[in-house]
Parts: sequence; C-alpha cells; structure tokens
Amino acid sequence: MGKYIRKALCPFIFSIIFSGFVALSTSALPLITKNLINRATLGLNAGTVLRYGLQYIGAVALILLSEYGNKLMNIKYRENVMLNLKKDLLSKILGYSYADFHKHDTDHYLSLFTEEANLLFSDYFDVVLDLTKTSIYIVVYSAIMLFLNPLMAAVIIALSLLGLFIPKLSGGKLSRKRAEQAEANKEYIAKLKDITLGIDVAQGSARKILSDMFISAARKKEKAVSGYAKFNSFVQIFGGLSLYLVNIGAFITGMVLVHLSRLDLGGFVALLGFVELAALPFRDLVYEMIAIKSSKKIKEKFLSVFAYRPSEKTELADIREGITLNNVSYKIGDFRLQSINLEFRKGRKYAIVGESGSGKSLLVKLLLGFLKPDDGAVLYDEIDIDGLDVSKLVAYISQDIFLYNATGMDNVTLFDFKRSKNLDDNIDKLKARELLERNLGELGMNISGGEKNKIAILRGLNLDSKVMVLDESLANLDEKKKEITDFLIGLDGVTVILITHDYEEDYLNRFDEVIRLKKGRVEEVRISKKER
Repeated sequence: MGKYIRKALCPFIFSIIFSGFVALSTSALPLITKNLINRATLGLNAGTVLRYGLQYIGAVALILLSEYGNKLMNIKYRENVMLNLKKDLLSKILGYSYADFHKHDTDHYLSLFTEEANLLFSDYFDVVLDLTKTSIYIVVYSAIMLFLNPLMAAVIIALSLLGLFIPKLSGGKLSRKRAEQAEANKEYIAKLKDITLGIDVAQGSARKILSDMFISAARKKEKAVSGYAKFNSFVQIFGGLSLYLVNIGAFITGMVLVHLSRLDLGGFVALLGFVELAALPFRDLVYEMIAIKSSKKIKEKFLSVFAYRPSEKTELADIREGITLNNVSYKIGDFRLQSINLEFRKGRKYAIVGESGSGKSLLVKLLLGFLKPDDGAVLYDEIDIDGLDVSKLVAYISQDIFLYNATGMDNVTLFDFKRSKNLDDNIDKLKARELLERNLGELGMNISGGEKNKIAILRGLNLDSKVMVLDESLANLDEKKKEITDFLIGLDGVTVILITHDYEEDYLNRFDEVIRLKKGRVEEVRISKKER
C-alpha cells in the first residue's frame, strides 16, 4: 500500500508543510496572550496594544492560509491515491483467469471499486497522512510547553498518553464492524443491480416482493453502518474522557505552581491554552490508530487482489493446423464429459448439436481454456492450452452478448481501439451499416437478438480473431439466423464452431462437419454432404 502514498508524495509533503505552518502559527496565539498578560502588569500603552493586536491578527491570517493550502493538498492527495489504486485494481482484475474471475460475482468487484475503496482511503491512506501531521503537532506543541514550564508540560503530556491504550481495546472490534459494513454494502449493490436490470421482468405483485427484498438489503446495510458508527462513537466518547483528565490535571498543576511562584500568570494562561492544542493531537492520535486497526480486513482484501500473479502464458494470435481435444474428460456435479476426441481444423466450419444437458457448453469452455480438463488435453497446434493465452485468437459469443451503452461502431471498434482493413467489407456483407450508427442502449436493449449477434461477430472479426465460437447465440432467431450463418460459412481462413439446437438438415448441411453430443459423449461426427 505504501507505493500509492509514494505516488502521491508531492501533495503528501506539501500537506505536511502547511500543517507545520498551522502548528507554529497556532502556537503563537497563547504565546502572544502570555506576553500581553505579563506586560499588562507593568502597564499598557496604545503602541503596545496595537503591536500585540497586529501579531495576533497576523497569526490568525497565517492559520487560515495554511489551513486552506492544507485542504487543497489533501484533495490532490486523495485524487492521486484513489486514481492509482483503482487503476491497479482494474489491471489486476483484467488479468484474472476465467476461473479466478468467476470465484466472485460482479457485486464483489463493484463493491471493491466503490464503497470499499472509499473506506480504505478514509480508514488507511487518509489516516497515514493525518498521523504524520498529528505527530508534527505533538512535537511542536510539546517543545513549546517544555520551554514554558517543564513540570506542567510533563503532566499534560503524561495524561495525554493515557488515551493511547484505547486502540488496543477497541481496534479489533471496529475492524470486524468495518468488514460487516463492506459485506452488507455488497449485498445491497447486488439487490439494486438485480432490480434495475430486471425492471421489465417484474410485474404486478412481483414488484412488491422485489421492493421488500431491496428494503431488507438496504436495512441490513444501514444497520451495519449504524453498528460501526455507534461503537465508534462510544470509543470516541471514551477517548474524550482522557481529554478532560488532561484539562483537570493541567489546571490543578498550574494553580499549585502559580501558588508556589514557580509559574507566572501569563505562563499559566498560555499553558492552559496549550492543553487544548496539545491534548487534541494526542486524542486524534488515538482515533487515527483505531482507524488504522479498523482498516485491517478491508486492506487485506485489496492486498489479496494485488498479490494475484497470473501464470505465464504464450500469446497465440493464429493457428497453422487447428485445435485438438485429446481424450478430454471433465466432471461437474453428477455430470461427466467423457473421453472427448475431436479435431477442429483451421478455416473449417463446425456445428455442435445435442439435447440440453448433453455437455455442449461445457465442451466449449474446455475448448477455450475457461475450464481445465480432469484428464486429457486441449491442444492448439499441438501446444497445450494450459500454457497459452488465446484471447486474441478466439472470439467467444455467448447467449448473453455484452454490449456497451454506445453506438454500434463504438462497440465493434471498442471505441476506436482498432479498425481492421476488412471491417467495411464485413459491415456491408452483414448489412449492418445503419445499425452501427445507432445507439444500442444499456446492454443493447434498443436492438434485436440478430442485431446483437451482428455486432458481436463484427467485433470479433475487427480484432482479427481467427476462431469464432458461438455458444447458442443464434438460438431463437428466425430468418436472421440463416443470414448470419451464411456470412460465417463464407469467412475465409476463420474457424467457426457453432453450438445449435437446430436439427434441420438443410441448415446443418451448410457446415463442413456436424458433431453430435449425447450424455457427455461424442455420439457422431458427420461430414456434411457438401464435403462428400
């Protein structure tokens, strides 16, 4: 976590410098008061009053200017830390393997980027800066108090140190309550996402049920927030008790010293002023130590993400021969994909058919490296996929096609990330020119299923994917299905693997080979009539 502070070192240092000016100018106020009181015993004239008045005004002006500079640097510090934190967080998550990413749902990641990132900053990064500034205040105020009267200063410092035991007693419980708050927020985000994305599904009384579910999650979140706030309030009140003890101890000690003529009246008044100045940083030190302890579990969650190290893989952008499944088996629950031996040669077009639950989608996930076979191997040009990164080689199009809330062209080119030389030709062949000019809406709600497939196919081809895998994405399309299939069949040099429920002979004869699965086994591999 230290690297994020180092990346924000400039505002961090300037914030400390401004805090130093605040400490010095604030210390000047009781010293000016002391000198004025002592001088008053000898008599005051207009010039003396004016001089002390201008000194006081100057000190206040310096405090205000320094505080303003301090706040500006705090804002810049937060901006730098949060931007770098979220950038690295996204970079790590984008590097997750399919299996590692899907260990958590999207709500887990949304919570990390929002509520938990904010909690990490407020309870850790911000507190590290505050701890540094608090230390400066303590050093400056303690040094001046020791100069004014060592004995009274020692009493004030000793009583202030008593509050440092509070974090030891409360830090663990606060950490647990912070973690409970983060978990409740994740559940709240999940319910909110489900309701907003599924608003068209919920009708009539179902909306009441969804509303009750949301209110329950919201109540749990607010109770978790309140639980932390209540316990933290108790800790702060308990910490405030030490501040009153300092006031009482300093007042009694000062009265005794004045009575014994060991301290003049001006020094006594000045030291009483320093009680507030010195005791508050000690109290803040207690709160900051508590906050650091309370951030432990959230910090560990971020550190676990940053500690992720993906296995080294060789990037594969093309294949010379094809993809082979060599005696592949995989078990999930009671279902087993058993002894699969298949070959998908470069540039050929394949249809995979079978009843629901026959293992078609599972086969595709193994083919793409999303899952690792229990036995056997998936080979790309005789190289095991376990050591390969095939993300540039393969375009995977599932039934749930993801689309950005942007134009069709932005979705195809990934916001002008790339425009291949064949893009315009493919757009015309798919008759998608007008489609690409439209805004697709959230998750493509403004377009049809067939149009979503066109966007996804064009996106894959624009990225020069040499293998297109469609996992039932053309299901429930009528005339569009044959139009899109004919386009895919006509792609030169691109291997197409299509999972379909369409058993129509005329449709399947478009493909070079038809693979039929049944109960986790390859029942038949049929060469189409056009190949015979």
